[in-house]
Amino acid sequence: MADAVELYFDRRARAYDRRYDHRRLQRIIRPSLLRGREAALALARSLGAPRVLEAGCGPGRLGEALLAAGVAEYVGVDVSGAMVERAQARLARFADRARVIHAPVAAAPVEGPFDLVVALGLFDYVDDPEATLGRMTDECAGVLLATFPRWDVVRDPVRTLVYRYAYGRQIRHYNERRLAALLDRCGLGDSTVEKRRTGFRVTARVVPPPS
Repeated sequence: MADAVELYFDRRARAYDRRYDHRRLQRIIRPSLLRGREAALALARSLGAPRVLEAGCGPGRLGEALLAAGVAEYVGVDVSGAMVERAQARLARFADRARVIHAPVAAAPVEGPFDLVVALGLFDYVDDPEATLGRMTDECAGVLLATFPRWDVVRDPVRTLVYRYAYGRQIRHYNERRLAALLDRCGLGDSTVEKRRTGFRVTARVVPPPS
């Protein structure tokens, strides 16, 4: 049975996808959306032709940009079937360089290691962030990039109420202490954490344990 997160994004897949068609407007009202995308692209270019895993890939917009920028292989994972359908259609032109999987990140049938693992806007909705981040870390042998929301007094009072009463979902927020504890539990205590108005951007170098 689909859970509330999957149903929410299934219903809003088209509207969410269309956000990216209005780049100038999004730079004003959702600057973190584009800054995270730009950071992921910069990391991918710095790594040459990496294997990339995107956790919470949505409609495949970032995947499309990464593949166009020359990544060797892209694997996207999303819990929403409607999002996965959009991503698969968008990335079909890249043939076997792209694969999109319909599954929760923690249980997705992916095979690492990946040179770059990305999760932008995912941890607002994840019920078990430790399992999700732990799986991302396990599949990474390079750089991990993830964003985590923090409470914003302008945006979040209304957003929290809407999600709770209209969609039956609780939006997660992180502060410095909670995020640091999560990173430590997942072996990412040495991460670089950038604090921004609406969230944190985490960049970590992941060295797999010797086999």
